[in-house]
Amino acid sequence: MLEIKIMADNLDYGLLAEKFIPEAIGEFSEKKGGFFGNLAGKLKGFSGAAAKAALNVMPQKVKEDLVIQLANEYKEKFIKSANITLNQKGIAAQINDIEVSVVEKNVR
Repeated sequence: MLEIKIMADNLDYGLLAEKFIPEAIGEFSEKKGGFFGNLAGKLKGFSGAAAKAALNVMPQKVKEDLVIQLANEYKEKFIKSANITLNQKGIAAQINDIEVSVVEKNVR
């Protein structure tokens, strides 16, 4: 088995918010308890545009933490989607795990 590390930078947090936050709020609000479950219950009906506006004023650290939390919550969906795409492209590989973390940029 190989471990492949992909590093991403310059994420468009606004686009992520518009696409994923309303869906995540809907799913989290169906769950009881936990930080996101409780928060989602209060934000039900929150639009993508509102999520984008909220993200624009958040510090970078908060944005990164939110992406990590969402990636962990949706890990199985990401893996399934990646494997379907690999299969459709005829690539003989299977993604078994996805891990998201923050790393410091190398300053040169």
